[in-house]
Amino acid sequence: VTGDVSTAPPRTRAPDSPGDVIKGAQAAARNLTKMGDQAFSKRHYAVALGLYHQASKLDSSNTEALYKAGVAAMSLGQMRRAARLFGMVLKLDPKNKAAQINLKLTYGAAGKVKAAGAQEKAVRASLRKRRYVTAERQATKALQTAATARLYHLRGLARLQQRKARAAINDGGRALALNPGLADAVKLM
Repeated sequence: VTGDVSTAPPRTRAPDSPGDVIKGAQAAARNLTKMGDQAFSKRHYAVALGLYHQASKLDSSNTEALYKAGVAAMSLGQMRRAARLFGMVLKLDPKNKAAQINLKLTYGAAGKVKAAGAQEKAVRASLRKRRYVTAERQATKALQTAATARLYHLRGLARLQQRKARAAINDGGRALALNPGLADAVKLM
């Protein structure tokens, strides 16, 4: 039977054009960026960083997501990662003043964090030798160079061993504020 509509093959939807796919990815990236903003406002920096990272993967020209990922990395104390992210922003938008300023800050902070790493080893050695007053003094001096979550945690441990509970709790809180993923700092609380 010719001309019978019932035997015609079903119509399939035409494949999405590349433009439609790009627009969809950009919309998804904007949604992920908004979700990252919500997480960041709640001080969930690691979650925010992940969301911003996913947004930048979906839309590689999204400097806003890259910049915000850099700020989240800074909030976590990940200065080298933040510097790399700000550098990526500047490759896409060389006139981005905020990224320029933050790149300089992260380079400076990354150097200080590296120097603090050597001091951190000395603090750990003092703690192993049960020289708690020395460890507290070393950690306090190192914190003047770079305030890192690990140094606050170590100073808190030294203070706890000296029965300075309030000071240890304060250091644990500071460590968690700098790095919410630092589970050992919760033990000081």
